[in-house]
Amino acid sequence: MVGHLQVMLAATKSVVSAATLFLWAAGIAWGGMVDQTFLSSLARIAKMMFVPCLTFDAIASGVTVPFLRENWMLVAVGALTLVVGTILGHMLARVSSVPEDLKPWFVLSVAVPNMIALPLILVEAICHEEVEPDDVGHCVSGATTRLFASSLTHLFGVWVVGVAYIQASTSSSNSSSNSSSDKSSRSSLPNELVLPTASRTKQHSLQTKGFHSAVERARKGGLEAEKAVLNDGSPAADSEVTAVAVQTTTFGVSTAGEAAVAATSGAFLTGSTDAKQPVPLAVTVCKALLEPPVLASALAMAVVFTPLVQNALYTTAAPLSFVASSIAVIAKATPGITNLIAGATLGLQLKDLRWEDPLGLQELGMSGRAMALLVVSRVVIVPTVILVLMMAFFSWLPRDPWSRLILFFQPAGTTANVITILAQVLDKPRGARLTAVAAIPQLALYVPVSTAFIALGIAFNAEELS
Repeated sequence: MVGHLQVMLAATKSVVSAATLFLWAAGIAWGGMVDQTFLSSLARIAKMMFVPCLTFDAIASGVTVPFLRENWMLVAVGALTLVVGTILGHMLARVSSVPEDLKPWFVLSVAVPNMIALPLILVEAICHEEVEPDDVGHCVSGATTRLFASSLTHLFGVWVVGVAYIQASTSSSNSSSNSSSDKSSRSSLPNELVLPTASRTKQHSLQTKGFHSAVERARKGGLEAEKAVLNDGSPAADSEVTAVAVQTTTFGVSTAGEAAVAATSGAFLTGSTDAKQPVPLAVTVCKALLEPPVLASALAMAVVFTPLVQNALYTTAAPLSFVASSIAVIAKATPGITNLIAGATLGLQLKDLRWEDPLGLQELGMSGRAMALLVVSRVVIVPTVILVLMMAFFSWLPRDPWSRLILFFQPAGTTANVITILAQVLDKPRGARLTAVAAIPQLALYVPVSTAFIALGIAFNAEELS
């Protein structure tokens, strides 16, 4: 059995491995070699290609129907982690004065633990310490399957529920902001008569008609001026040049007027100065269900429940093994890509580094207290609550020692890099930078906390890990 010192060493190795790439990417971005546009594009590539391949490979290659029957608690605890984290994050965001645009990202950062980089590195380190060298590959493969079983609901939670939650929060925030702004603008004009909606609409219509009339008069005036100049027979005047100048002036008046009328009409038709209409929440959810990570997860589960297809992909001399091999090659690069995106996001945040604000919290509008609550709740409080709930149903836990061990330490991970990817894909750089900045103190806290949870998990396992 792995000793406590070996566990801490394995945890330290996993953090150092992840932090090395993380800080390397941050240095590249800080040096100006990466910009926001590049990160957004790379995040979209990760969403379209890398994350789906890793998801499909991890689930379809190892999960089977008997495995799910024996380890269903992995899936249940993974979903419970999201629920507990979301509730806690929402409560803390309300009491810690988090900026409105960052509240959904604060909640998601608390709710979703890292399901790719750190846990995979950690289980690999433990496998190297625990089993014979010839069995390390089998050990890592089995642990990876269990990790993804515990996070089976996370992709749906992030790319469907999370996206819907972000839109709902943003719409609510914008509605409140517009309402406050509208009231403020009315109160700042005491001499202006505030009309009911119908009256304001009528007034706007009359103003628009008046503006059209003014533009028409300007156009006619310009044409009359043009005729007068062209009829001028003065020999001192260059009639051709003068005509061109007048025509240009007339055209400018006409075009400017028409553009202004179009803008005014557009504002009237939309009911506001912003012509962009909000997308209905149901449409957002339907589109999110078609996102590549969600489709990959659904397709992988279809393969799991279709043994014929699974055998055609993953058995010895399988006819479709070349497809599975191609997906596996891309999947192996995913932890590095996700760390690269998260680290480069941090680098952009630190470009304007100041000694009095080393992490750029003031620029984000975050207090040190709010960041501390995010870090501690993600790494300590949420996994502790999950552990207490698991102890209440200890007899329901899987018999497999690796599955039990993963249930103990996986909820204690840092915030998932996929949250940073989601923010970059949605063009929310502030949300991405909040998640990236939180990773620094989370990584420092992860070593002692994960060591404690792994040691506790080992103590509750009577069998040797295999």
